[in-house]
Amino acid sequence: MQNKFEKFLIVCIIVSILASGLSLVSRMKAEAQLNQVDIYVDYFEVNELARQSEHNTVWWLDYFRQLGATHVVLEEESLGLLRQALKPLRVDVGQDILKEWNWQKTTPSALAAYHETVGIRDYDVVIMTEEETLYQQIAAGLHSRYETDRFTLQPGDDGSVIIIHGTIEDAVYNPPADLTDFEGQNYFRERRLHSSQLTRLGLGFDQDKISTIQQAGLQVMPRPFSYGDWGGETYLRGYLDDLTTHEIIPDILFFGGKQLPGAEDESLSLLTSFMNQHGIRAGLVETSFQREHLEQEGIETLTESLDYQAVRVFNVWPFVQERYRFYHYDGAEEIENTLYRAVTERNIRMIYFKPFKESTTVYVTDPEEYATIFQRFETRIARHGLSLGKASVFPEAHPSLALQSLMALGVAAAAVLLLRKLFPLSDRVGVILFLMGIVPLIFLLFWRTGWGEKLTAMAAAILFPSLGMDHFCRQMWKWHQQKKRFSYLQSMKEGVVLLIQVSLISSIGALLVAALLSDVRYLLEMDIFRGVKISQLIPIAFYGLIFLHYFGYLRSEDRLAEPGIRPTEIRALLMENIKVLYVAAMGFLLVAGYIYIARTGHEGNLQPTEIEMIIRNILEESLLVRPRTKEFTVAFPALLLGAYLASLRYKSLIFLAGLAAVIGQTSIVNTFSHLRTPVLVSVIRTAYSMAAGIGFSVIYLALMIGFVWLLERWGVRLWRLMEKTE
Repeated sequence: MQNKFEKFLIVCIIVSILASGLSLVSRMKAEAQLNQVDIYVDYFEVNELARQSEHNTVWWLDYFRQLGATHVVLEEESLGLLRQALKPLRVDVGQDILKEWNWQKTTPSALAAYHETVGIRDYDVVIMTEEETLYQQIAAGLHSRYETDRFTLQPGDDGSVIIIHGTIEDAVYNPPADLTDFEGQNYFRERRLHSSQLTRLGLGFDQDKISTIQQAGLQVMPRPFSYGDWGGETYLRGYLDDLTTHEIIPDILFFGGKQLPGAEDESLSLLTSFMNQHGIRAGLVETSFQREHLEQEGIETLTESLDYQAVRVFNVWPFVQERYRFYHYDGAEEIENTLYRAVTERNIRMIYFKPFKESTTVYVTDPEEYATIFQRFETRIARHGLSLGKASVFPEAHPSLALQSLMALGVAAAAVLLLRKLFPLSDRVGVILFLMGIVPLIFLLFWRTGWGEKLTAMAAAILFPSLGMDHFCRQMWKWHQQKKRFSYLQSMKEGVVLLIQVSLISSIGALLVAALLSDVRYLLEMDIFRGVKISQLIPIAFYGLIFLHYFGYLRSEDRLAEPGIRPTEIRALLMENIKVLYVAAMGFLLVAGYIYIARTGHEGNLQPTEIEMIIRNILEESLLVRPRTKEFTVAFPALLLGAYLASLRYKSLIFLAGLAAVIGQTSIVNTFSHLRTPVLVSVIRTAYSMAAGIGFSVIYLALMIGFVWLLERWGVRLWRLMEKTE
């Protein structure tokens, strides 16, 4: 029977559920507004595609426009791009020129004159050309964006020279090479200067390229590249002037380089004002390992100044481009799958598209391949209520501190409730512990919001799956005490009910995490929940304590009627002689645990096998979202089978079933801890997993009952036969 204090704790949990519900309604309304996905294509890549095909650049750009693209990402002209375009110029670092014997006779006389008066430095970038128009273009670009003392112009009759003054910090080196002697012994490690980062400095936009894009009916997204203190106020003003002069104001702007223009010299407010004035949203480019966004100095400051009018951008990285005929597909289906997952599961609302590749250098030039994938992609995202168009943005939303405080009440109550289930705590001690939990949480929520909400969310992610496993163990203990074997139908009935009950308890933690961390910063992955892996491990430890509470260690049958954690049993467990079987079992569990943790997230080295990915793709194409494999194949069936195992009264098997089950319960919370994933998608994914888990259990339970039947009949006979043989 529950006393008044325990009823109070349950009321606190109910209040926290209601508070989380209110917060989640706001979040889901915001997520529902993100119903359009935009596609930007890369000019350089499309131009390279055109060079390998029978169609020109304008044709391909117009073709991608018909498929749904709206903008073309155009980088500023730079020395690197001019060289790739085979313009008549020579670009060297000073060190390479000075190393060249008799260089004065192979370079314009203007360079020798400069060297005599000023002196070429090792890390200067030297540009030489005999074409006056090209010389003037580069000079004008430098004048429009950088201070005049950072470069020198040296016109001449036999060729003009431009010297950009660099330092060792601008140097780009080849990977170090180990030199060996004739015996193969290490002789020297050589590091060779390759080039300079200054070759990427922006020099303005090419009007011919702009006209090509506009001729195809597309808009220009003029992507700036900011490098160090070269990207200060002077550069920023020149860049913004170009946007106005060329009339190329994009809907979304994302950036190249390690920092934003103006971030280095605190002139970022110029960019913020311009973007606010023209309604330009910031683009947050997702990293290649599909978490957060590329680190760029000033990007978060800019986004906050724009009231979070920002869009998550998926960049079709080179390794994604090369997934043509991947996983035994006939075409680019795996690239389509990658785009589909990005949009439906990670709040991506802008795709920075680049053409498919058969290899690192060979593009797919069949237009039908692109039409097929774009049409399939558009059809698939329509199932989620999404369509192609101007990228949607989140409304600026921050969860109410009052609602968060009510959610913290439920978390503190869950902590006390779990402790009371494990240890004989009086109401007075329970009240003290409740206050010791709730006061710091509320204090942190108001004083350090980020810390407070994350700590509260992590506690919820740990406590509620642990409470769910307490319900599992208590029910196992009751069935074990009944000493009555379940039939197949009874096992399924009791198991399904238990699975739903335990999962609902764990889902409280999932909803609290999703609600507590519903700030727009989390939805844009400008901030993330960093307690995911801890919240998956600690419930396993709690499960061990809970199991000891109900079943003990080597506890006799006559004492099983009295649950409780007994120091003598823990001492016996700790002092147990280690058998080879125990070591083997522990090794197996450690390997399984490593695989479990390593497979969580995208950063680990242990990734799904090819056959797993093929199965996942089939599920994604057949269902609205893919259920989590470990849930429906192992964890949920193990929990359901617990009913039959408890009726068999095999404590060791009950423990193993619970060990698998707790992984499933933490996985439910983990699903909702992926804050970039819409709440509705997480709900559907969990429902799919439970339904599929029940389906697998139908087969597993039949196999288990059959195995037990064979063991009981043939196992006894085999044992007697062995006795007679001896």
